[in-house]
Order: sequence, then structure tokens, then C-alpha cells
Amino acid sequence: MKHIISYIYFDNILQIKNLKILQNHLENKIFDGNPIETYNIYPFIQYKILKHKLFIVALDKYGLTFVDKIINQKITSFILEKNEQKLEIIKLNVCNFYPKFLNKQISYIIDNYIPFRSVSYINFRSLSENKDKQKEYIARFLKQHILQFMHYMDMDLKEFNEKFYLDIISIEEKKTRLLYKTMLKPFFIKFKTNLLLPNYIGLGRLNKLGFGNIKLIEQY
Repeated sequence: MKHIISYIYFDNILQIKNLKILQNHLENKIFDGNPIETYNIYPFIQYKILKHKLFIVALDKYGLTFVDKIINQKITSFILEKNEQKLEIIKLNVCNFYPKFLNKQISYIIDNYIPFRSVSYINFRSLSENKDKQKEYIARFLKQHILQFMHYMDMDLKEFNEKFYLDIISIEEKKTRLLYKTMLKPFFIKFKTNLLLPNYIGLGRLNKLGFGNIKLIEQY
């Protein structure tokens, strides 16, 4: 089944800590205060920082609504820390996405990925003497987060379990940070899979607010 992914690039420089403020403001204006639907815990609208600038990825009707309201109905400003700022769109890309498996494995990176909470992180650290076990452990979480996205993309669960392949190439722990009153342990991971995934979608915890963005690093 075809899905539509909208990529909206802005010229506004933001810090990741401000994405939640921006989210609340824009969604209230664009969706008239109505709550955003949820589906299998996967967010339809994701706010990100790309090269220090605001970047939004939105799926299906939500992305099209964003495009319509921001461009055609002139929603061009937002309030951030009591100051009004003008929204400056510099690029817009709306594309079709068809979920599918490939006949080869391709490589991706996922940056600022937060796969688990504190208890699971302690379990992960307990495997520090066995890097292969650590890769297997984190692969379980990454598989589940990819499945959440593919379930929204209407992929059959049986097909996913029968065909899906995942190989963690490398794991790099990044600096622990405090954000939204929560201590976060992000990772930078390289992995291979036989599943086509769209660039810049978010996976894992806080994927709606700038974390866990994936990028293809090998053409298929």
C-alpha cells in the first residue's frame, strides 16, 4: 500500500530542547486544538533538527495538512520562549513510499537512538564483556521499533517475521543527557537490513522529538 511522506525543511535554527514547545504550538494552530491520533505508538508527525535547523517529517494526511496550512493558509509564525518567530520554509518534498523487502542487504545509520529505559540499559551494560551479546540485545529493540513503523505502513506481521533480516554492524554510546526532566542514553548505530526504510523517520524513544533518525548510507 502506498503512503505519503512529507519532508518540510525550515531555515529556523532551533535547539532540540525547544521542539516540544514548537510541537504544542504548531499542532494547536494547524489542527485547531484537536488531539493527534495515535497508531501502534508510532507518531505521524516528527519534529527534528537537521544541521541545526528545524525539520518536520509527517505521514499521510497529517503531512498534507501541514503543507496546506503552512503554505496555503499562511501559518507563518510560532511563539518560542515568549518571542514570536517567523517560520521560513526553504524546501518541501512530498513523496510516495511503498514498504518492501529487497533482494540484498543495505546499510543504514541511526543517530541519537534511545532504544530502552534505565533497567534495560543496565542489562545492556552487564554484557559489556561480550560485544556480540550487546549487539544481539540492542537488535531486539531495534527490530521492535522498526516493526512499529512497518505495522503503520500496513506490512503483514507474518511477512515481516518471515523475511526480516537485521545485522548490527557497530554501536557507539553517546554522552548521557538530561532532557524533558529525563536522563537519556542515546546511541549511534550502523546496521544492515533487507527492508527498505525511508530516510529521516524516527525510531525508538522520543522519536517524535528529534531522536532516533535513520539514514540510508548505501544505495540499493
